[in-house]
Amino acid sequence: MKHVLSVSILASVLLLASCKPYEMDIPQGKTLSPQQISQIKPGMSKEAVLRDLGTPLQGTSAYDVNRLDYIVTMQKNGGVINENRLSIYFKNGVVKEIVQKDYVTK
Repeated sequence: MKHVLSVSILASVLLLASCKPYEMDIPQGKTLSPQQISQIKPGMSKEAVLRDLGTPLQGTSAYDVNRLDYIVTMQKNGGVINENRLSIYFKNGVVKEIVQKDYVTK
């Protein structure tokens, strides 16, 4: 009986020691669907872009009023951080360039 109890305690300790707390994926920013992004075309007005995509969570750039940055970060299991950035550049109030980049940091 003593042997069975010792084996049970040892198995319980090993099982608990191998458990890792659950770490949630943490998204931050405004997620845009591929369909929303594909609607943005050169020549569109800034107002039309804001209507279709909404205001970026960071607001408009304080340094460059001719640019909107939509940034989404996702931290996976408390480790790797993925960043997706959509930058829309304007000239004379209309879309000049659309740049989409994905970054991975560890």
